[in-house]
Order: sequence, then C-alpha cells, then structure tokens
Amino acid sequence: MVFSEFIFEKVSAEHMYKPQMMKGLADESLRDFNPITLSSAFVTEKREDGAEKEFIDSYLEGAKILMHETYRRQDAKGIAKIYYNYSLVIPTVYLCRHCLELSIKRAIRLQGKSSKFTHGLERQWDAFRQYLPNERISGKERSLLKSMGEFIKNMDVLDDNGTKLRYPVQENKSFSQEKFMWANTRAIVENTESFVKQMELLVVNE
Repeated sequence: MVFSEFIFEKVSAEHMYKPQMMKGLADESLRDFNPITLSSAFVTEKREDGAEKEFIDSYLEGAKILMHETYRRQDAKGIAKIYYNYSLVIPTVYLCRHCLELSIKRAIRLQGKSSKFTHGLERQWDAFRQYLPNERISGKERSLLKSMGEFIKNMDVLDDNGTKLRYPVQENKSFSQEKFMWANTRAIVENTESFVKQMELLVVNE
C-alpha cells in the first residue's frame, strides 16, 4: 500500500475540456463549462495583442476576487482569520506579480522591442525604461515613472525571481518565504490595477 485510502476518481479529458458545445446554447453540459479564452477566436492580426490583454486582465480579475474574499473573512474588528493551513495571500500576490510582468512585456513589445529573458520585474521594468525615448518624457512623466518603478521594486520584495510565490523551496534548498510578513493585499491589488491601466495609456509611435 502506498496510500492510506483512495479518494481520487478517474476523470476523462472530455469531462474536463470541450472544443465545442454540440447543441450550442441548448447543450445540457453548458452549465459545467466555461470558455478558457476568447482571444483564441480572434482574427490573426488581432490575436497576439488580444491574447496578451486577456491574460493580463484575467490574472488581475483573479487577484481582485481573492483579495475581496480575504477581507470578507475578517471579523468585525478587521482581524483576519490567519490560522488557516492555507494562504489566499500567496496566490493573490502571485497573480498580481504575473499580471505586472505580462503588462510590462506587452508595453515593450508595443515599442517594437524584445523583453528580457527573465521573470524579474525590476529587470523587465529597467528594459522598458531604457526603450523609452528620453526626449519625449515630460517632467511629470519622470515623476510618474519613478513612482511606478518604486512599486515594481516593492513587488519584488516577496519574489525577485518569479519562483518565490510559486514554490515553497528554492533550488538552493532555502525557503522561498524566509521571514514572517504581513501583506496589504488591497493596496497591492489596487495599485496593480492602476499600474496596468497606466501602461495601457502608453503612446506608441508607429
């Protein structure tokens, strides 16, 4: 015996995924399935940007839902029930972090450049900044970009390589999260959303 009891039941691929609903909107299985992506149905010339935006928005929306659920579980004094054997903060911050990575990489692509082969947010942000034409940056924009860069730096505090919110232990056997810390997921999610919206306002010269 390798398991003390059996709980997993066999499931077919057909029960997990469908390429189409055989009876359209009248298909009885419709209530069990949801589209994975809508961008997969876009025309070719719109697909890359559509897919990037869809993934960014999807990760952000997931983070917002988890954040709201975290605060819903607080008591009347605002004290979170922290004695779960799982954390909603880990996936919330991970989703925000990945959303930011995709947002920066999209902005780099829109400038006709290639993003760095790294998951480090600061390195991606530095690459984005280097690609911006200095002569077009106004004084207010320099202040804005500085604030955005500081936010990216702070997001790297918990995960500076893209794996410390994905895996509990690093390759060198150190724990990914060595120190006990508290996180304001509302601030993290709201600023992630603001950052993404700001990046969508990037003026791209053809």
